[in-house]
Amino acid sequence: MKRSMVFVLIAILFNLTGFALCYAASPGPIKLKYSNFLPATHPYANLGAQFCEEIKNRTNGRVEITYYPGGTLTSATKVYDGVVNEVSDIGLSHIGYTRGRFLVTEILDLPVGYASGYVATHVKDDFYNKFKPKDWNEVHVLYFFAPGPQIIATKTRPVRKLEDLKGLKIRGTGRIADTIKALGGTPVSVEMVDA
Repeated sequence: MKRSMVFVLIAILFNLTGFALCYAASPGPIKLKYSNFLPATHPYANLGAQFCEEIKNRTNGRVEITYYPGGTLTSATKVYDGVVNEVSDIGLSHIGYTRGRFLVTEILDLPVGYASGYVATHVKDDFYNKFKPKDWNEVHVLYFFAPGPQIIATKTRPVRKLEDLKGLKIRGTGRIADTIKALGGTPVSVEMVDA
C-alpha cells in the first residue's frame, strides 16, 4: 500500500511539475500594432479603438492590440507600406492616399452616387470578394468601408451650380481630385489628420 501511495504521489508531483513548466513556458499575449491615419476623435478612429478592446475581450487577453490613431505610427500615405514592411500589423488605409498603387480598386473611388455609407461599404466589400484584385496580394484584407455620399462643404462661398466651383480650392485626394478638377475646381491634397 505504501509503495502504491508513493507511486501516486510521484505521478501527481510529476504531472504538476509538467503543468507548471508548460504554463511558465507558454508565451504571453500576442501583441499587435494597429495604425490608423484618422484623428483620434473621428468616429472611425473610435471604432478602431473599440475593435482593439473587443479583440482583447473575446480572446480573454491573449491578443492585445496597441492602437495608434492620428497617423502617430504611420502617416496616411504610409499605412499600407507600414503593414507590408511590418511596422504595424493592422492598418486602416485609404486608396486615395496611394494613387496608382491599387489601379483596379480605384474604380470604387469614382463619384458614382452611393446612397449611403452602408451601401458603399457593401459595394466595396462585394467588389473585393468577387474580383480579388491582385493589388492586395501582399496583405490579408479584413474589410473595406466607405463614407456616405460625398458632398462639397464650404465655409463662406456657397456652391449651388457648377460655375460656383470655378477656381474653388477643395480638399480631394486620388480619383476624387480628378473629379474636382474636371468640374472646374482646384483639388488640394490634404490628409484627414490635417483637415
